[in-house]
Amino acid sequence: MHEHWFRENADEIEDLLKQYEDLRDGKKSSFLEEESFELIIEYFNENNNFFKALEVVETALNYFPYSGLLFIKKADLLIATSRYNEALDALQQAEFFDADKIGGKIILRHWRTGDRFQPIGLKSPAKLQDLFVNAKIPAARRRTLVLATTAAGEIFWVESLRIGEHFKLTPATRRQLDWNWSKLAV
Repeated sequence: MHEHWFRENADEIEDLLKQYEDLRDGKKSSFLEEESFELIIEYFNENNNFFKALEVVETALNYFPYSGLLFIKKADLLIATSRYNEALDALQQAEFFDADKIGGKIILRHWRTGDRFQPIGLKSPAKLQDLFVNAKIPAARRRTLVLATTAAGEIFWVESLRIGEHFKLTPATRRQLDWNWSKLAV
């Protein structure tokens, strides 16, 4: 998106900005689609108003808390405002996978003895136990970490580790799975 798009569509962006302000101020019971939030964020980003863009991202994440794209936009804006540690935190909340390789069913479970996983960049699968040790994850915490498998039982994601090599995005990827994870407070 470039500045000329905003000039050519000034009425549309003006309307979206008004809807956003009404939504934020609670004046109307309106709703914005994720794509509308993205346009507003991009508008403020293009105008170098990073703090306003960050405000819009935070609002959008209240409505779309599982949007990987919004977390990426948030990280970009945090980097632009030199908030690097916060940007890293935002990036750790979003992962992207090849949806066709994962399939239509995802199983969440905890680590089991003998589980093997091939994180991105590793040439072959390794015992999850060994990966935990190398990552210096304490033994007590390992049993609380969640992992995700395909219906066939292949591990494609492990909390606190990298994504699975076989499930990463490639030029051949046709459909993308945006994965966002956070534990619920109990």
